[in-house]
Amino acid sequence: MNKILVPLDGSPLADGILPHVERLLALEPAEVTLLTVLPPPEPEEVPGQAAAQRKLSEAHLEGVRLRLEQKGAKKVQTVVRQGDPAAEIVFAQEDGAPDLVAMSSHGRTGVLRWLRGSVAERVLRTARAPLLLLTARGLDEKVEPRFRRILVPLEDDATSAAVLPLVTRFARLHGAEVLLLRVEGAMLVPRALVLTPEELGASLRPHVEALEKEGLSVRTQIAHGDPASEVLDLADREDVDLIAMATHGRTGAARLLEGSVSEKVLRACRRPLLIFRAPR
Repeated sequence: MNKILVPLDGSPLADGILPHVERLLALEPAEVTLLTVLPPPEPEEVPGQAAAQRKLSEAHLEGVRLRLEQKGAKKVQTVVRQGDPAAEIVFAQEDGAPDLVAMSSHGRTGVLRWLRGSVAERVLRTARAPLLLLTARGLDEKVEPRFRRILVPLEDDATSAAVLPLVTRFARLHGAEVLLLRVEGAMLVPRALVLTPEELGASLRPHVEALEKEGLSVRTQIAHGDPASEVLDLADREDVDLIAMATHGRTGAARLLEGSVSEKVLRACRRPLLIFRAPR
């Protein structure tokens, strides 16, 4: 990664993403932009309150800047803006063209409200960069220096596999094992349409061969049942360090955020999530 955008709001929850940014910097130094978005002033606001808040935010970002420079960042820029958080994150992406946006759950509203609301949908609809997200449940997890194992849930379509080039880059950089998961849902469908384990395994074979050509260690897992539960269960059993998923373009942001599978994963996940918006 050459450039990383890190939105922060000064809270411990938001700062929880920093160890994961440091993990990336340790192996691939990059330029980092730290962004804080302050809300517009309220009519009843005490005079000088906005200036004091900006000063606190600038001081916090300065401390983070020094921390990341010590961890290997090539350059760290701090930016404090005022306005709508989603719009300002999008503007920062357009201005800086980052390779990755890294952020944790929103310090004030929590990850579920942030991810379901218009902020995330607007960011994901226009995001030019993948998102590395950390849920509140993952804040207490020990952060290893490397991603050792990456879990990639795949469906039988090209969109879900669009995340694989990014996974390849992460895996090669960190020497990580890639674990591909294909889940046959438990929906009521005609028996003739239910894929056998052999057919599910065959759907993953081209991806396995492509990843192995890149010199990566790859394993596959086939499961039947509730997709979200299978993703979470496998992540715990295999102690994965990262779950990588792709959205489905313009409408995929809403589908990702509102769909029961992703909601369940986001609600209970203790691992960082790498979300890639596949081009239409």
